[in-house]
Amino acid sequence: MTPRDTSLDADELVTEITRKQNEIATVPNKERVIELTSEIVTLVIELARHYNTVADDTKRDTVRKLVTQYGLDSDPPPQIMFAHVKYDNDGTPFFTDISQSEFQCNLYPKGEDGITHEVEVSVHPTQTRPTKTTGFTQEYWGWSRIGTGTFTMVYPSCPQFSMCFACGFEAEEDSFRGRAYRLRVRPIDPP
Repeated sequence: MTPRDTSLDADELVTEITRKQNEIATVPNKERVIELTSEIVTLVIELARHYNTVADDTKRDTVRKLVTQYGLDSDPPPQIMFAHVKYDNDGTPFFTDISQSEFQCNLYPKGEDGITHEVEVSVHPTQTRPTKTTGFTQEYWGWSRIGTGTFTMVYPSCPQFSMCFACGFEAEEDSFRGRAYRLRVRPIDPP
């Protein structure tokens, strides 16, 4: 992709995306189509980050449609992460310090068993939204930023997860920055 001015506003981004989409329709070269599609995806991700600056509802709908068209709002696939085990008051184990790398996980003190575990993190089949009374239940929550396809900020309860967002994760979702997920965390090597 050629270097470009990254200070484009939302209207300029939509214009650039449209221009590249029109170019795809006229290009017979498959490699160029792949290159243009990659550039469009990059522009759509940037446009999603500009979402709050788009005042017009029609333009906001355009942003939503582009994000969906290029699959940037699809659920992330299951992924292997690293975690430590802790035990709640009744002795039930749960995972904490869940991170994408073993190094990052081990920046925290080891769990009660002294082992860093590999876990599979995936979208829970039941995507219930937390309520104001949702407490510290054993429900894992995490975040996926638009266009990344990975989970970050994975916590064993909704209140812990919610602390990552000054204005609440709902405001971040409304701004098209990403999506909160109720997650399933399964040990690859059981504790």
